[in-house]
Amino acid sequence: MKKILTYFLPIIALIASKSGSAQQNSLFNTYSLDPLQLNIAYAGAACTEANVHYRTQWIGLKESPKLLQLNVHTALGKSNALGLRVNSQTQGLLNTMQATLGYSYRFKISNTAKMHLGIGVGWTQAALNAQKATVIDANDATLSNNSRQTANGFDSEFGVMVVGEKLKGGVSVLHLYNTNPDFSGSSTYKVLPQFNTQISYIFNKGKKVEVEPCLLDRYTINGTNVVEGLLNFNFIKTITFGVGYRSNYGMIALLAAKVGNINWLTVLITEQLRMQPT
Repeated sequence: MKKILTYFLPIIALIASKSGSAQQNSLFNTYSLDPLQLNIAYAGAACTEANVHYRTQWIGLKESPKLLQLNVHTALGKSNALGLRVNSQTQGLLNTMQATLGYSYRFKISNTAKMHLGIGVGWTQAALNAQKATVIDANDATLSNNSRQTANGFDSEFGVMVVGEKLKGGVSVLHLYNTNPDFSGSSTYKVLPQFNTQISYIFNKGKKVEVEPCLLDRYTINGTNVVEGLLNFNFIKTITFGVGYRSNYGMIALLAAKVGNINWLTVLITEQLRMQPT
């Protein structure tokens, strides 16, 4: 079985922000390079693939949000596949760890395209580092105890995706059903369901310069709706440069480099940086 090992490490991707509001759900930036990031149904599209993503936001600010994610998936025969996503996220006093195990079933719908159906179940642990807080309200039971609290929760998701030679498109629901981690003395740390709809198409497939427009809509129930367009240019299957726009946030730029091209090893390097909001 062909093995593909992909590492996503810091290079550059800039997002100029128009808003300083908090994010209920993470807005992952490298979904065009790793569709499993947003849709568990993508599992099995490659024989075996692993991706590591690292992102830090609001560079220059103390305790800025940080995210580290590992995605792995492998095909099991002609129809079945398994996928795994593990991520660690830091947002101020809150740290979250999540692991999601997914299963995908795929079948051919044309000579060049397959339909993927995927489901994932996950575990989440949230930690509140109250000892790092500057307490203003002494009656706040969550922060005034000056201790680190942890809470666990269950998560689930579902996805459908069409994967072709040039076309990829799908719909996924993250946090379809979940039990929210609950800290003593505070309201529940709540993660809301998020609907993702994405589509992309590669022009000049196999040529020295491939062009891939990507469109994504993320709708969070009782939250925000974020629409994003990205245009990627893949030069001789080694360098990928992308530019786009995310509604309510601003411009996006993405740069990725593939180092080495051995038939069983592919290395990709990328980074996402979010600039200090204005």
